[in-house]
Amino acid sequence: MNIAIVGAGSAGIATAYALALDSHAVTVYESHRSAAEEASFAPAGWLLPALWLPWAAPGMAARLQSQAAPGRHALLRLGRSVSRRELGWALAWRRAGKQLRRAFTARPPLATQEAATGPGPAEFGAAFIALLELETLARYSATLRQRHWQAWQYDPESVKGSLLLFSSTAELDALSGLLVALRQSGLEIEQLDAAQTRQREPGLSEETPLAGSLFAPAGLAANGRLATLVQRQAAQHAGVRFVHGQAVRRLQAATAGRQAELLLSGESTGRAHDAIVVCTGPLADVLLTPLGVRLPSVQLAGYTVSAPLRDETRMPRHAIVD
Repeated sequence: MNIAIVGAGSAGIATAYALALDSHAVTVYESHRSAAEEASFAPAGWLLPALWLPWAAPGMAARLQSQAAPGRHALLRLGRSVSRRELGWALAWRRAGKQLRRAFTARPPLATQEAATGPGPAEFGAAFIALLELETLARYSATLRQRHWQAWQYDPESVKGSLLLFSSTAELDALSGLLVALRQSGLEIEQLDAAQTRQREPGLSEETPLAGSLFAPAGLAANGRLATLVQRQAAQHAGVRFVHGQAVRRLQAATAGRQAELLLSGESTGRAHDAIVVCTGPLADVLLTPLGVRLPSVQLAGYTVSAPLRDETRMPRHAIVD
């Protein structure tokens, strides 16, 4: 098939590469002059376990904020120009968290358990099963990613092992369902006390309140943009064609006897393809809404910081979520 990909971020390039390996003719259209220029430019680089990210498991984020100044340090803050759709997403995210916490209320606190093997997924209900499937999908994705890196003989600055810190046993108890889900997915998790955590991660400040941590030896983080650019090069070698610097203005769905088309800025004639895959994140609405397709997604803004380390002995050894 002759397939078009709209968007040269991590999702678009990964899709293009997979389709090219499956012998399809693939063209990627990107409005910027290079790949990974928007959401894929400076992501956190977190790869595994997926459920340690609060957005993936909303019920685990209940205690991950300052009680002294919740407005300033809240995990989620709404801007002044929040739309009804964004507010609806925030409410749904909060309801999902409550549903997950209710599912885990009958679970004994982890701080009092000798081993957190736990009951089966069905006993926790549909919300728990959804988390389990998400983590299983993330592990499958990580397996494919590692296979690609080995084939390319390239490692995009990956870091092995992930730490999830908690400042009190109450925080650990709030994460009981998360730990059960991770272990049910087959992921090895070690529960460490404060001394063991500092021994494993010497770069932690002694002033940081710390009751312990959860450690995933198979956890993984990497330089996300670098990984995307490396895959772009591999995609080119696989035959993928890239068109940069031209935005896609409109899509035309395929009809009987007629291919799907996309119209680029500055052009009056559409370009025909057998299929078009839109990989532009929340911006996909601009192209898909006129076709009657509405995606249940909103755009979240985050921040990243890059800082020089004067003492390499204090450099973090693992990926850390505090």
